[in-house]
Amino acid sequence: MRKQLWLAMALALSVAAVHGLHRQPLSANTSARIFGAFAFWDPGPDQGTLRIDAIMKPGNPHGITTGDWSMHGGHYYSNKAPGSTLLAVPALGIVRATEKIFSKNPDGPDRLPRRAHAVSLLTTTLLLAFAAARLFLRRMEQGWLARDAILPPIALCFGTLLFPFGTSFWGHPLAASFLLLALMARDDRAAGFLSGLAFLTEYLAGISLLGFLLQRRSRAYLIGLTPPVLGMALFHHLAFGNPLTPAFALTNPVYLERSILEAFGHFEWIRLWHLTLGPYRGLFWFCPVLLLAAGALRKNLVFPAVVALYVAAVASFNGWHGGYSTGPRYLIVAIPYLVLSLPKWSDLSPMGRWVSTAAGTLSVLIAWISTITGVLSPTPLPNPLRDSVVPNLLDPRAPHTFWLVEGRWGVYASAAVLLAATGFLLVAAKRINVPGRRHRGRPQKKPLPSRFSSLFF
Repeated sequence: MRKQLWLAMALALSVAAVHGLHRQPLSANTSARIFGAFAFWDPGPDQGTLRIDAIMKPGNPHGITTGDWSMHGGHYYSNKAPGSTLLAVPALGIVRATEKIFSKNPDGPDRLPRRAHAVSLLTTTLLLAFAAARLFLRRMEQGWLARDAILPPIALCFGTLLFPFGTSFWGHPLAASFLLLALMARDDRAAGFLSGLAFLTEYLAGISLLGFLLQRRSRAYLIGLTPPVLGMALFHHLAFGNPLTPAFALTNPVYLERSILEAFGHFEWIRLWHLTLGPYRGLFWFCPVLLLAAGALRKNLVFPAVVALYVAAVASFNGWHGGYSTGPRYLIVAIPYLVLSLPKWSDLSPMGRWVSTAAGTLSVLIAWISTITGVLSPTPLPNPLRDSVVPNLLDPRAPHTFWLVEGRWGVYASAAVLLAATGFLLVAAKRINVPGRRHRGRPQKKPLPSRFSSLFF
């Protein structure tokens, strides 16, 4: 069992290293989220608040602005759920304190992208790395061989949209990590608290709360859910004057038709194709490995119901395509349900193993290309992978996100790091053969992962 714990730690470190070596440029979405934390710490009229007034002024010194705002009382706020910004506040405080100790010029011209990347590393990346390690340990506790248990975390972190979006400060990967931990939590109160954090981070994750209420003891679950929900209500009251007024209700009018209700009343059947299998924003087009979850979804009707609700909700939104991004970013919160439904590789037929290996390899390749070229993609392109992502990969003049090495060698270095990390994990897992047993066949006492995870849940 100690080997399993070491492998889980190696998995977490590998995820943190691979994701941390890629840095996406700031977008309108990520800027709106993180500048609230900058305002909290920077001296000025907005210090101690989460306002983004500073970047809404023409010619602001930051050199960046955003259209993802909400306005109330003459002040601008992010039009996102507040959880990601709230997490960024202590993370940015740690970054600033560290820079004062080790950096000669902490307020240099590169402070904005440097600090934004550091905040993303301390929040999004570390949370995803921990969730991946917990998923591996959970599968080992269920009797999976290590070579089988290591595959779902690898698929999650390197073969889905969590790879490209997890290398920047988007709210979707944070919410997905919280949901994955909530789905694996043994205690109903822990499940409530973690799913509440997902809701606090991404409004759309509120759909998952319905599924948890069907599967968990309602009273204990609601006890855990209460603190994050109260925190969200308090933020809404302080920022927008009403605890029941979400940020998107006061959003930039350019994103609305005529009212907030009309923005969510445009369901079209063709969008189901585009969001699932189509090349424009298809989840399974960008992450074909998730198709392998179809068989297991029949065993747990709550999981497919929640995924279907996510797809239907996004298809009813006028911004269902997610704007200038690669893949259906709004469906990232549904990925934990599909990853938890992936079958055990050793239980598949020989043909099934070949198919799953091919799907997993293709998914990792697509996710890596989307990461190294950047998640921002022109909206009108009918097939972003063909028309934008792959051409950018082949263009030696196109920028890349591997910040450690400049030029074309950065692409090669990124591929080498990813291959080294996944190869090491697969080889190390293959050396661990029998789960839950000591060398002489004596059953273990209480599993170590249970004691380990109890520190957090």
